[in-house]
Amino acid sequence: MTDLSLATKKKKITYIASIEGVEKAEKALCRLGFGSKANFVESQLLSRTTVTKFFGRQAIQLDSFKRICDALKLKWEDIREIIEEVSAPVGQEQCSTPTELEVGQVIASKRVTVIDKHDKKIKACVELKGDISSVDNNFKLIFETILRTYSADTIVVTDIQEGSIKIFIEGSQEDIQKLASCIELGEITEINSFPVESITILNECFDDTESENKWRLVKKIKAEGARGKNLKGADLSSADLSSADLSSADLSDADLSSADLSSAILIDADLRGANLIDTYLIGAKVTNTRFGYNEGISESMKQELIERGAIFEDTLGDRSRVLV
Repeated sequence: MTDLSLATKKKKITYIASIEGVEKAEKALCRLGFGSKANFVESQLLSRTTVTKFFGRQAIQLDSFKRICDALKLKWEDIREIIEEVSAPVGQEQCSTPTELEVGQVIASKRVTVIDKHDKKIKACVELKGDISSVDNNFKLIFETILRTYSADTIVVTDIQEGSIKIFIEGSQEDIQKLASCIELGEITEINSFPVESITILNECFDDTESENKWRLVKKIKAEGARGKNLKGADLSSADLSSADLSSADLSDADLSSADLSSAILIDADLRGANLIDTYLIGAKVTNTRFGYNEGISESMKQELIERGAIFEDTLGDRSRVLV
């Protein structure tokens, strides 16, 4: 089989559109002449489920979120809504928002993302108001200790520069976003008596090139099909692959979450280990399609697919069409 594209499976960043963001998106649909969401879906190669979730203010993956915003000529950073979950220290009631952090102080915190905290690191700059000459040699350690009082345990200080006091840090997407949220919401206004002026994220944990390659692949599959192609581990999440010819394709371990495979030709294809959460399979041709160890397949869906000719291999060596 021919390789089209391979993508490593990993945790995905998800975002929800704000109420104001959805209103802007609705207006942009009309302004840009799409006419309807159905027309928009078709033009962007996105699954109907993904676009419906976006306008319904449900979480979708960042690459799909950005694709929708780009198509509507909107800045995705202005459309997103931070997902917040307030948590309080054990044995304490939630209290009013603290305005200053000191070493060893335990506070209520807000968690602001849904990806693995040990995922790819990003960098940020926290600017404090003050004279850098007043910062002693222990400030780096003090700053890191303060952050770890609210579980930002992956953040480390990489440099301290003047310009007031600029502290360059790096850490996981979760911890950097958590810190940024606390500062932006006014939960942290001072650090060790120095007023916080701003925080700037220097790089997002997102690969635009990877996203471009993904949607280029989706366009190719939609136009030409992928009969007999090697798509093992490919990221095809949220893609519109309806009616696509994927017969005999290797889609094992592929991410097909929220993808539209309605009426797709999957005869003799290998979908073992593929992520099928919310995946739309209505009308798909699945004769001799191999499934097994799939996320998102319910027992009733298994039975239906088996009746339509699919093979489930949830037990090693079992190639029967009987549900195991």
